[in-house]
Amino acid sequence: MSLIPSIGLPKGRVGQFTVDGVADGYEAFALVETAREIAPDKPVLFVARDGQRLPAIIEALAFAAPGLPVLELPAWDCLPYDRVSPGADAAARRLDALSAMIALAKKPHRAVILTTANALLQRIPPAELIEAVMGQSLDGMAAELDKMGDTLDGIEDRIVCDAWHNERQALVDARRQLVLIHRQMATLTSLFRHLDHSHRNELPDPINDMATRLSHRAHTLHHDGEQLQARTRLLQDELMAKLSEQSNQLLYILSVMTAVLLPMTIISGLFGMNVGGLPLVDTPHGFWVVTAISVVIAGIVYKIVRRLGRV
Repeated sequence: MSLIPSIGLPKGRVGQFTVDGVADGYEAFALVETAREIAPDKPVLFVARDGQRLPAIIEALAFAAPGLPVLELPAWDCLPYDRVSPGADAAARRLDALSAMIALAKKPHRAVILTTANALLQRIPPAELIEAVMGQSLDGMAAELDKMGDTLDGIEDRIVCDAWHNERQALVDARRQLVLIHRQMATLTSLFRHLDHSHRNELPDPINDMATRLSHRAHTLHHDGEQLQARTRLLQDELMAKLSEQSNQLLYILSVMTAVLLPMTIISGLFGMNVGGLPLVDTPHGFWVVTAISVVIAGIVYKIVRRLGRV
């Protein structure tokens, strides 16, 4: 039993037809019957008012015609010249829909293409323009990576020559910039890999060649970015090792000075007590005697520390 009676559209006639009286939420059933009558072996395009209606129509189509292929071409989720880039989900859904539509053009079969008025008005640039824009973007990223490589060369030279001053902050800034570039390159690499693996047999040869070229460039830049990140981490580790060595050396010098001056501190503390019976108080050369004893003890302590191999 059919959920909707035959609409009675004239077959083989080109022109505009108006089907009214379709209740809200019943469009999917009318769409299935329309596709059966006028396009039993071809796709049918349905343009909705907005994107909020598409999920309900897709769900109803899955109930009305479970075996009917449904393609959804959503609009971009941002405005033209917006500061926010399109989301990865919208880009992936549009890519899947466009590649499936190319496959439908090569081998037509029964299907329903769902889109919105906004998506229909958004023009799709040709493959040559996409390759040119992506090529400029990749050239810019390659220039940034070359610049970062030169920066890391200078930092490495200063670290090796022990002439570093603000290299720690410079490495932090370089690593932060490399992380941003790496995220962009990872997104592009994943996009082209998905296009190459999932839709290679469905796309025309010129688009496949374009995707292969861009995928190779994106993969190469992604690999270069990973190498620069690894190099940045190595430089940070080497710089931290030098900083630790410098700190340990300073702490050791302070420890040696403390050990050498400790006997003098004890002696000065003893002779500084305001009590009677202190030795050498009445001796004219008592100060020099105590000083000589302190110096001798400090020298002995220094000799002991040196013999232990700590200096």
